[in-house]
Amino acid sequence: MTCVGNGTKEKGGNTYPPPHNPVPRKDTGMPNDPTNPTDAYIEELIKELNEAGQEHTRLIQETNEARAKITEIANRYAEAVAERSEAPFWNEE
Repeated sequence: MTCVGNGTKEKGGNTYPPPHNPVPRKDTGMPNDPTNPTDAYIEELIKELNEAGQEHTRLIQETNEARAKITEIANRYAEAVAERSEAPFWNEE
């Protein structure tokens, strides 16, 4: 079975993808064989996961703080509206 540059068989029939050799990722040390990543690459992924986890935790804390602030403002608003509705609509003189 001979493959042509475009990935098709010379004599009709099924098509096959051309051979693929992954290029090493110079920025992370990913090896040519993606089934056997280097320790440095795995450590880099662990570092990225830890950073993403810290960012996630920070965003959750900010969200909780914002929710608490909104709740506090909403409670003050409800109190002000309740006090206003208890006030008389006319001046009793």
